[in-house]
Amino acid sequence: LYTTGLRVGEAIALNLADVDLPQQRLYLQQSKFRKSRWVPMSPSTCSVMRRYIQERTRTFPAAPQDPLFVNLQGRRFFRQVVDTAFRQALSRCGLRGGKGDPGPRIHDLRHSYACNRLAAAYRQGRDVNALLPALATYLGHVSITYTQVYLRATTTLLEMANQRFH
Repeated sequence: LYTTGLRVGEAIALNLADVDLPQQRLYLQQSKFRKSRWVPMSPSTCSVMRRYIQERTRTFPAAPQDPLFVNLQGRRFFRQVVDTAFRQALSRCGLRGGKGDPGPRIHDLRHSYACNRLAAAYRQGRDVNALLPALATYLGHVSITYTQVYLRATTTLLEMANQRFH
């Protein structure tokens, strides 16, 4: 989720046929707002995905329209199970919120992805304002307004914007 910026529901909905390893991309069909799009994978993510698919199809032989990510019974995950597993993993690692704060949510990986894409654009000296519509499209948003919710004023982004301003 972090390396692609996908929504957790989009990842859960992926089928084996939606993975294009030669082109290093995923096809999201009728995602939120009924939009479909291709999402590129980095070479390292693609390599891990290749190994996962080999193991997944060895353990649970499947047709192309079968779920990509499966539970121990070979069935598609439910969102609540993924959320719970994420929280449990964070807890085992000692990564929790303060008193009364449950800590990071799995959806926060998407927020981190968006902020890190923006930070990368700053580092590359790119026109960040021109990048925002492309980032919105990549994330599957119908408007840049939805993307703005994901862009937190992190220390890194503020420092880079300040440097660019000066």
